[in-house]
Parts: sequence; structure tokens; C-alpha cells
Amino acid sequence: MKLNATKITLLFLSIIGLILTFGVIKNAMSQSVSYHYEKGETYVDWHDPRCSCDTDKRNKNCPDTFAATASDPQKCYDQYLVSGWSIWPFNGNARKSIRYNKVAVEGAVPTPFPESAVPGADIGVCVDPPYPDTSDAKKPLFKWSASGHPQKQYALQVSKDSSFSSLLINTGVVNSSDDFYSTPINTLPIGRAGSPKVYYWRVSIADSYAWTGWTGCESFNLENHRPTTSSLSSKDNCCGVVKPRKDLSWKFEDQDSDSYQTAYQIQIDKNPSFNNIIFDTKKVSSSSNNYTTPKGILDFNTTYYWRIKVWDDFDDSSEWNTSSFITPLHQYPVADYLCNSDKCDSIAEHILKGQVLILDDNSQAFGGSVISRWKWTLPDGVSLLKGTLNSQEIKVRFDKEGKMPIKLEVADSDNYHCSVTKVFNVVKWNIHYREIHPSF
Repeated sequence: MKLNATKITLLFLSIIGLILTFGVIKNAMSQSVSYHYEKGETYVDWHDPRCSCDTDKRNKNCPDTFAATASDPQKCYDQYLVSGWSIWPFNGNARKSIRYNKVAVEGAVPTPFPESAVPGADIGVCVDPPYPDTSDAKKPLFKWSASGHPQKQYALQVSKDSSFSSLLINTGVVNSSDDFYSTPINTLPIGRAGSPKVYYWRVSIADSYAWTGWTGCESFNLENHRPTTSSLSSKDNCCGVVKPRKDLSWKFEDQDSDSYQTAYQIQIDKNPSFNNIIFDTKKVSSSSNNYTTPKGILDFNTTYYWRIKVWDDFDDSSEWNTSSFITPLHQYPVADYLCNSDKCDSIAEHILKGQVLILDDNSQAFGGSVISRWKWTLPDGVSLLKGTLNSQEIKVRFDKEGKMPIKLEVADSDNYHCSVTKVFNVVKWNIHYREIHPSF
């Protein structure tokens, strides 16, 4: 392919244009920060350093604003004499200074930030205490305080070593006045309880035109907090058993975010010293916060002590937490009722719609107690014809087809409650006619 002279000339000019454009962009990038001085307050006596526009000490020489460079000091002074003084003053009150503050042009930022403080910087940073808040080890909170000019930016780093060669957090320049940094959860690995991981951190902040430089290298530890348990409770679970049982429950707690229970262990003894343990679950891998004691290990009318230990997702365990309970005086009642003075099993399998039954309590009490209260629960579709829902005996009619559960709850004279529910299968009448011829 051949190119004529005109096309070659146009191509050459295009390349020159790109080079010039790149040069302009590069120059603009290198001058992204510009400064000027602005007039500030007046002070008694002469102060240094003098502004470059202060040509003599007798008069005010500087305008309200004038240009500055990055290497100029953050503040300078225009020195002058109070009007009316014509000879060199021996009284210091005759000398005055106007302070000029160096500021960045709106939108400019002092980046990249220096590794050390800018000389004469009018902003400082303090880290006190020198370690972050690790009350939540999985989300340490770093704090600092600024002095002097208001903070406009910050940069923070966290490393495995004091030379900051293994950075785990490097925020870069953050345009914010926040004086804290909340670590995203699980950003920094934590050690098990008693075996912390060591980290180092530093922070630098800036106002509109200067950085403080890095704070000193501060170390801190991150280790898992051991879990705890609270709200220990016990509840009788004695219906349908000959010996008492207890439902035990607890609440798992951990101050570290997203921590969870991975195992538990329960021990039971008749003494608070636990020197003769009668039952021990050993370590059970489970996130459950409930446990029902096995059948047969507890006696009636006895005080027991139980304690719980839990493990978290770091396999760190809590301390033992102890509580106690007293078992019932005797066995709970066995709830039961009869249908037309007979067992309900066969009757319940096939009840005709509209059929009437007499339901009579047949419950059994123990320990010298007697059944003293009754409570019937009837479903929609079963009508109460005689008695009340708190009567020992009632008469009912089945008005709808389908499964009809009828529940009886009884309480003995020691206020121990149990219940029984029986389901009745209600069907409609099914009449069949068959012609029968008479025989002669």
C-alpha cells in the first residue's frame, strides 16, 4: 500500500498533536496542587518568618492574597509600625505583624502525602491510647485526634511487621474528616484466647495543604474473646414419665461479631462443689441452647446443681456457669378419659356424624394428691350438650366429618398439669338399600 505526500503530512501532524496533548495533560497533572496566602489576624510585636512581599518593616507591604509554592512555610508575617511612629520604636507595642496563612486552591489535595511531617505544618495528630479498641476483636476500631487546622483527609495502614512491608490494611488517601476507622469484619485474622496475633498500625492526617506524616509505629494484639453463658433456666418435663426430667436452657454470648456456639457440656450433681458428678454429657458438638435430661437419672423432691460450658467458633471455651433446680414432689398425673365408660381407641376410629358420646375423666394422680381441675378443648364441629369445659364429665355431639381432636388437661392438688388428646374420625351415614323378595 502506497501513501501519498498529503497523507504522510496529515499522519505526522496527528502524531505531533498527540505528543503535545500528552505534554499538556502531564504538565497539568504535575501542577494539580497550587497554593496562595490569605490575610489573617494582626498580632502585637514582630513575628517571623517574614513574607516575601514584606519589603520593609515600617509599612504594610503585602496584598490581601498573593501566590505561594509548596515549599513556602504555612504562615508568614508582614511586619509594620503603628501609624504615627517615625523613629525606630523602643516600645514593642508599636510593632505589629499581620499573619498570612497558606491555603490550597479549592479542589486541590496534598497528594501524595509525605512520609514525614511538612515543616511548620499547622495540623497535628495524636493517638491516645496508642492501641485500637478491640472490644470486638473481629472489628477493631482505630481512633485518633487532630489538633490545629481541621482534618480534611487521612491515610491508615496496618501491617504484620513494624517495617510495614506486609500490609493488611492500606486505606490510601481518604477524603474525610472522620477521626476513626472501623475495620471491616474478619479483615484481620485473630488468634485464639491466650495466643494473640500482633499487628502494627499508623495514621497520617492532612488539612487543606499539609500532611502530619505517619504517627509512630504502634503495636496491638488481636485475640478471640472467650464466650460466656447467661439466662440459665430449667423447666419440668415430667408428663408421661415415671421419674422426673428437666428441660435445661441457656443463652450463648460473645462480644466478638459473628461468633457462634459450636459445642456444649453439661454436668449435674447433688452438691454445688461437683465432687460427685452423677451425670456428664461430655463435650457435645451442637449449636443448640436446650437440653432435656435423660430418663431415670433424677429423683423426686431433690435439689440438683447443674453447670454449663460452651465453645465458640475458635474452639475457645467459656468458664463454667452454675445454676440449680428442685424436682417435683412426686410423679405428675397421667391424663386420660373414657368414651361412654369404655376405652376410646376403637370408638374413635369410626364415629358417625351426629353421634353423641359421654366423655368422662379417667386420670390418675400420685403422691397422695387427687385430680382437682379439668379443662376440655373441643374443636369446631363438636358441640357441648351437657356439662362445662371445666367439668369432670361432658356430653358431646359430632356435627362435622373429618378428624376431630378432643383434648383434656388435668391438674392435681399439688398443681402439676398434664394433658391427653384423642382424635376422632367422623364419617357420614352410609345407608344401602337392597330389595328382598318375599318367600312363600
